Amino acid sequence: MSFIAVCGLVLAVMLFLLLIRQFRPELAPPLNLCLTLFLTLSAIAAMIPLLTYLKELEIGKFEVYLPYLMKSMGISLLSTTAADLCRDSGEGSIANKLELLGKCEIVLLSLPLLKELLTLAQELMKFS
Repeated sequence: MSFIAVCGLVLAVMLFLLLIRQFRPELAPPLNLCLTLFLTLSAIAAMIPLLTYLKELEIGKFEVYLPYLMKSMGISLLSTTAADLCRDSGEGSIANKLELLGKCEIVLLSLPLLKELLTLAQELMKFS
């Protein structure tokens, strides 16, 4: 589905959500959840060509870093989506903590890369 079509669909559903909230407010959260799920799946589908391209590249030694990049993108997408759902439910503080947890997970995921970077910096300092 093209980006323009997704934007049009989102606008139509948002207008429908505004009407639903006035007359049947209990139906708004499930519809919002469905729209969020659709957008998350659309984002994942949009990333598939990028991930395929990155896998096909002959990047030699940097090929090791590709799983870290993919996991970081997944954690980011998942934590942002879950936090947005929490905000929509009126739980802003939980959403903030969830985003913080996602950032901490990405930092923990990148610790082996940081160690390798520091080792490389030490080796470069020995040569100078």
